Amino acid sequence: MTLLPLTFAISAALASEAAPAEVAFEPTLVTASAPDLASMELPYAPEDSAALEASRREAASLLGRYQEHARAVHVGEILTTRTEGAGATAHTVVTLAVHESYRGRRVPRVAEFRVERPTGSPATGELRPDLVEGYSVLVFVDRSGWLMDGDALFTVEAGHAFRKRRARVFSRPSADRDWHALTDPSASWTMLDLDAVQAAMAQRPGRWRS
Repeated sequence: MTLLPLTFAISAALASEAAPAEVAFEPTLVTASAPDLASMELPYAPEDSAALEASRREAASLLGRYQEHARAVHVGEILTTRTEGAGATAHTVVTLAVHESYRGRRVPRVAEFRVERPTGSPATGELRPDLVEGYSVLVFVDRSGWLMDGDALFTVEAGHAFRKRRARVFSRPSADRDWHALTDPSASWTMLDLDAVQAAMAQRPGRWRS
């Protein structure tokens, strides 16, 4: 909140001229309203750049790999995370409130999956999945209940799923401080279209049986 000193000075001067008695004054406060990020429409303007093309090739390659190997594919909200094991066996268990399932025997109300603890750090170029409670995510889980490749988790918004390609951006493009300088988020995030994901997951590999 911002105090307006000019308003205070003018009001005090007028009060002193109107009456000799002391006049109580309540300063005027101005509150800035935060932008409604949830309703923000994300632009996807074409951009001919090496980073954009690399991101698109990466997305296509990933989707093909997930289509071949993912046992369960869910869209939902992260409810809780907890650590299990110790030392070299330590890992994170994520509880997900499932909104949609693109692959799986049935649609569960709640699902759990395990995430390996990363061995590196952002300083070494390793990007860790952001396990933020309350975030809507798309996850690809293998036969053993582990998050595929340790990083097959994408933040969902505006009908797309995003995974950051560099450390200094937020998981959600609409909340990123660099957002307004971008015309297409693909340069900084690997981006999957949810309709394309759903269509790909409906095509079960011939070698894979339920």
